[in-house]
Amino acid sequence: GTSDVIFTATINANQSLTHEVMTKINFDTEVVDVGSCYDTSNKRFTVPSGKGGYYNIGAKVVFEASASSKQNLGWLQVYKNGSSISLAGGGSNQFAHYQNNESNGTRNIVTQTTFIVNLSASDYIEIYGQQAHADSSSSNARCDYAVYWGYKLIT
Repeated sequence: GTSDVIFTATINANQSLTHEVMTKINFDTEVVDVGSCYDTSNKRFTVPSGKGGYYNIGAKVVFEASASSKQNLGWLQVYKNGSSISLAGGGSNQFAHYQNNESNGTRNIVTQTTFIVNLSASDYIEIYGQQAHADSSSSNARCDYAVYWGYKLIT
């Protein structure tokens, strides 16, 4: 078979993220969009009419602190139709997580995940991220290391 719903999106410029605030990641640049399913204006994937089924969705974001600051925590959440959904089981709604328990933290935190989800026509998926520093400073989602992708599985 042939998958007729495929997308890849990236970030055009680094996005500033406030300390401990869950923020929608601005995947604003289309790389691939078979099926016209990705909208750069609202930064989300929407299942086209008649294309419900199982989808493989993935995202990777690198959170980067300034040279003088260090981060201790970074994670991503998936939102379906405007609400955070659980993919990890056990009631947890985070789906990609990195925590550095060292007191001095680290400058870059990489979060990445791939998951399979059953979606109906008009369902939409958005990616949110959050980071934390010991000094409560902001961080960047790096544009050169962020990607969001998905495709319909052939069943």
